[in-house]
Amino acid sequence: MNLKLLLNQALNSACCQQTRKFHESCYEILFDKVYKIAYSYSKTDAKDLTHDIFLKIFELDITKLKPHADYIEPYLLGIVRYYCITYVKKKKILEDISEYQLKDNGYQLDSSSKMDLENALKSIPKRQAMAVKMKSEGFTIKEIAEAMNSSEGAIKTLIYNARTKIKKYFKD
Repeated sequence: MNLKLLLNQALNSACCQQTRKFHESCYEILFDKVYKIAYSYSKTDAKDLTHDIFLKIFELDITKLKPHADYIEPYLLGIVRYYCITYVKKKKILEDISEYQLKDNGYQLDSSSKMDLENALKSIPKRQAMAVKMKSEGFTIKEIAEAMNSSEGAIKTLIYNARTKIKKYFKD
């Protein structure tokens, strides 16, 4: 049975059984495609990504899927790709945050300055450190906001507060 028909049945029926059937069918029909997409983004974490993606899909309110019923499979695969991209960006940022290097007009920090900077970054909340790191790598505020699932205003505030705390750290 195709996803479109199952979605319509689940929407037309108030029965939890139909929703469960829709979820099971989504899993059966999309598993291979979701796994291949996840594998293309992260070979080591493909299984975990696939699991997380299906949890996200199952959390979707199926009544909100109704407008997308005609192209439900491509719609869900679009969600999969977006989730994978976001996951990879976050993972890279979290890995790089411990190796943070400040570059100011080509100036490379010596090892003691790097240690001071790493300690300063460790002294501030992780979200602030992540936002500053991404900004220093050339990400735009909009890209940072998307990767961190926040508004642009919240990211600007995070960066401002982080810079203030880092300056204070070096003054003390």
